[in-house]
Amino acid sequence: MIHLKRLLTVALIFFSILLSAKEIRVNSAKELHIALKKVQPGDVISISPGRYKMGNSFATGSDGTAAKPIIMRCSSQKHYAKLIVDGKIGFRVKSKFWRISGIHIEGSIKNTQATVFMDGPNGCSDVLLSDCKISGSALHGMKAARTREKAAHNITLAQIELFNIAQTGFDLVSGDNWILRNCYVHNYGLSKGVSYGIFLKGGGKNGLIQGCYVDGTSTNTTVGISFGGGLTGKQWLPLVDGKVAPEHFNGIAQNNIVTNTRDVAYHSNNASDCKFYHNLAWNCRNFQRQKSYKPDPLLIHNIIPGKLRGAHEKSLANFTGENGPLFLNPSKSDFRYTKEAYAIFKKAFNKKVIQINFFGNKKTEDIIGPFISTEKTTPTPLRSARK
Repeated sequence: MIHLKRLLTVALIFFSILLSAKEIRVNSAKELHIALKKVQPGDVISISPGRYKMGNSFATGSDGTAAKPIIMRCSSQKHYAKLIVDGKIGFRVKSKFWRISGIHIEGSIKNTQATVFMDGPNGCSDVLLSDCKISGSALHGMKAARTREKAAHNITLAQIELFNIAQTGFDLVSGDNWILRNCYVHNYGLSKGVSYGIFLKGGGKNGLIQGCYVDGTSTNTTVGISFGGGLTGKQWLPLVDGKVAPEHFNGIAQNNIVTNTRDVAYHSNNASDCKFYHNLAWNCRNFQRQKSYKPDPLLIHNIIPGKLRGAHEKSLANFTGENGPLFLNPSKSDFRYTKEAYAIFKKAFNKKVIQINFFGNKKTEDIIGPFISTEKTTPTPLRSARK
């Protein structure tokens, strides 16, 4: 009898959640602004595909909860809802427990400083952006920031295409437990100065950059993936045991491809205990640890040309030779190995080298570079099926 009462209680709670949550259908910029202000935990903002001029900026509203996240999505699985802004801050994500998908946020290449801003000081956390596009900025594609008290934590960015950015793509200052998975960054670094495709810095920890493709093609200086970036002002770094924290602690870059940078492909700058596994660089300079913050970055099973400057002494099985002839058609993003590559790798490491897709069951110790499909179809940069 007691168990039956408990079941009835759980059922009533479940149905009350269903009844309290609602779908808010949006067909205009005005309706979207209203929906963002009124949305409550468990609600779904469903935006029709099309173009929406949002004015200077727009922002998330109330917090969701772990059990009842707020969802904002395009109503079509085949198209994007393009939200166009022209202010300094485009889309301000300042809430907790949001799930956003099928959205293209487009800023102004002249005016916008951050097309998407993850607002740490207001408590942004536990947010998922998936299958979205970010474009158009005079400075950053996505920016995350902090005060000493708060940062943006537990953020997942999955299958995001970011492009048409004057300087840095993902400029993620502080925050713990960030995941960037299967993101495609290109056409960044369009203005003068040093620009980064993806970096995590500012005292965060446990970041994961996995399966991303960064193309640094530009007439200006570009860097691919970095823990530490160009460093953070010490006044903004958190304190650990009374000492200034490293730029990033315990970060992992795994299974990424970086191409066509005019500077280093992979980079560490005052980060600590970061690791680089199974990454590939083509038509780039080498790996570089710019400043020391022990322990040094560990590199294992990467294909990166040139010297691995500042790598940990226990780094192993990294191929640093010229890698142009190793791949079938790298200029077309086809990084499957040539027949000659297998012989080169076997000679370099004195063991059999294989190449499999990500879901293969071979031992990862035998794989050099990223897990790339060996199917006949040419691998291409990560793009969504949406239009």
